[in-house]
Amino acid sequence: MSHHGHELAEGAAAESVAAGYELADVRARPLWISIAVIFALLAFAYVVITVLVFAVGEPLRDPTYAVDVTSPQVPVGPLVEANPNVDGRRIVNEATEHLESYGWVSQRQGIVHIPIERSMELLLEQGVNPFGQ
Repeated sequence: MSHHGHELAEGAAAESVAAGYELADVRARPLWISIAVIFALLAFAYVVITVLVFAVGEPLRDPTYAVDVTSPQVPVGPLVEANPNVDGRRIVNEATEHLESYGWVSQRQGIVHIPIERSMELLLEQGVNPFGQ
């Protein structure tokens, strides 16, 4: 006959079985021992890391990546604009002009940009060759 875990376990109190749940409290000693072991391991790890850091004797950071805090730092990117509507229109006009014109991307490599409408026409005429053959 197979064991399904429904039988009365050894040491289970008859009152607990009758109530349908454990009436006795959890033993606190194993819980406190586990907590003490965890804190002891944390303290030990802290001591080991501290000893290793002082044993190495040099900073763990690479100073080549340190920021020079003495020089004034100017924020990069877009700054506060005096008139955002005018600047926004200028940006849109420049982008539209670029998208609707011909020009060199890299003259040395022979790469150009063409208007979007013309590129769509060329794609319809020539098709797409994904492998560039």
